[in-house]
Amino acid sequence: MTPASRKTGPSARALRPIDLVGSGALAAAPLALLVAMVANYAVDVPHWDQWTFAERVARFESGDFGIAGLWERHNEHRLPVPIAIFLVLAHFTRWDVRYEIAANLIVAVAAFLLLARQIVRTAERERAPELRWCIPLGSLVWFSLFQSENWVWGWQLQIFLATFFALGALLLLTRDSLAWGGIVWAILAAVAATYSFASAVALWPAGAAVLAVRAFPSRAARTRALLAWIAAGAAAVLPYVAGHEQVPNHPSPSEFFADPARTLAFVAKFLGAPVAGWRPVMALALGLAGISAAAAAAAIPLWRAERAPAALLPYAAIALYVVASAVITAVGRVGFGSDQALSSRYATLSAPFWVALSVLLVLLAASSPAGAAARARLVWFALGTVAGLAIVGAEWGSEFLRVQRIERMAARRELLRPENQARLKFIFPRPPEVRQRAEELRRLGLSVFRKSSGNRGGN
Repeated sequence: MTPASRKTGPSARALRPIDLVGSGALAAAPLALLVAMVANYAVDVPHWDQWTFAERVARFESGDFGIAGLWERHNEHRLPVPIAIFLVLAHFTRWDVRYEIAANLIVAVAAFLLLARQIVRTAERERAPELRWCIPLGSLVWFSLFQSENWVWGWQLQIFLATFFALGALLLLTRDSLAWGGIVWAILAAVAATYSFASAVALWPAGAAVLAVRAFPSRAARTRALLAWIAAGAAAVLPYVAGHEQVPNHPSPSEFFADPARTLAFVAKFLGAPVAGWRPVMALALGLAGISAAAAAAAIPLWRAERAPAALLPYAAIALYVVASAVITAVGRVGFGSDQALSSRYATLSAPFWVALSVLLVLLAASSPAGAAARARLVWFALGTVAGLAIVGAEWGSEFLRVQRIERMAARRELLRPENQARLKFIFPRPPEVRQRAEELRRLGLSVFRKSSGNRGGN
């Protein structure tokens, strides 16, 4: 009897629709809280990188924007996918950035539904209904207010898009039956992820690793799939890096190799940030523990022949991709110090790691009757700790949202009724540039200067 078809634990049974009612309701709670918080704290004013982007918006609205404008580099990134979305939204809303924030939520929900759907499939296949509790735990981490910077900054749509496309590509590559159609769709998703955010370049080696270990009808089929993936990756990445120049005021990539301990700390903190990003030492410890736990939870059931590889592969692939993303991010940011990895913007990239880890741990706990009770208690204690830390992080994020709203409202009022230019530093480090670009926006009737916006300084 194969591991995939064997009853794997003393209480193994089929997942019933009624099982999803409670877990689904719990999973909806963090999202409902997030939507309420974003609706309350979002402010209709461009922030930080959006003031650099304002020049492109003005060109687009003036009819002086060519297709090459989508290809323009932003720091280390090429962002044609999110830039196209931003420009369309700016045109139809007169650049009300709250629509970009709404797009963040929509894409985040779509990405979470991909994860939840995969968890339900695994629970049905492995006769492990206890996996349903990974859905609300995943919601708690994925919709955590610790990612507050991303939730109220429309510019960060690029990160949500990259994560959504990356998850889609990995889940396609790890399907039980992978035909050429699935490979093509996975390649397209990987290209979209690559051109949404730079760290998604990690998807190409992660995807190659998946294709190298997953089952294929024949060795020739595996070779063809790998060659197609590698060729597509080269075609996507080489134009991406062509003409790359060092970004002013950013550390050199050589910093990645200058201090291996610092680089390892960056990667570990990057992974630990979604559940303990407000405490550097705790994030470091949890990141290191998470890597070890993921490796063990994927390897032990395979070594004992208690799980079929196909059951574990989607979650191992997600964990591998997030670790690779952490490494790619470290190449460009570790020169700022390892604590740069704790920036809340990166938590969106690493949150799927904890969802995948929770599934791997629950599958490990339910793998065999021997020691199952003790294993289960340990696993649920660990997952409960993660949930508790995520809730504490939400408290930190809610305070961040409150402060950000106060600062952005002050800057918005300054744009409409100039009194103290220093307030503009809340939304961009160089106020004179904000003044210059704001005049162009005023001329075009965009952003806070559009007619529907009013001039009372509200949100």
